[in-house]
Amino acid sequence: MEKSLSEALWIRQIVDKMKRKFDQYWGECNLLISIAAILNPRNMMKLIYFNFRVIYFEEEAPRQIHIVRDSLYELYKEYVDEYATANVGT
Repeated sequence: MEKSLSEALWIRQIVDKMKRKFDQYWGECNLLISIAAILNPRNMMKLIYFNFRVIYFEEEAPRQIHIVRDSLYELYKEYVDEYATANVGT
């Protein structure tokens, strides 16, 4: 991120290209890795709060954290719904 502020145009262009490629690939696996990290009792959401503020721009980090948190709640709701349906007859 420091190099994106370089005075040299060619460095800023390279950084921009690298960042777009990084965001493309990181964005695809970010949610799965984030949920796995949260489910580790040593990490929980603390790891996400810390790392996302390092990885993303200041205004983007809260949005990404919100996506992960909402996805986790949605996953939990699906689990509860499935568990409730499976145990109706018992």
